Amino acid sequence: MCGKAQVVCASIVGIATVAAIAGISSIDRFSSIGAVLLPGVLLAAIVFPQGVEGDQALVYLILAGLIDAALLGLLALFIIRIAARRIRH
Repeated sequence: MCGKAQVVCASIVGIATVAAIAGISSIDRFSSIGAVLLPGVLLAAIVFPQGVEGDQALVYLILAGLIDAALLGLLALFIIRIAARRIRH
């Protein structure tokens, strides 16, 4: 798998993982799973300190989701590249 394909695959994995976690955490019984998405919320709070209570609540939530997708995508890219190296050797 070449570099661009790895990045695209990792991006898709990151976005899908965030969507799945957000969907699962919307169920009452599994709401604590949403704590996995806190790094994006905390980093988005640097730009929007008022959070969801501010004027730009939707932009804040989108930014938090994009940050989470980027973080999880980087983790997926790291794992994909390690697996690709092990397969080649």
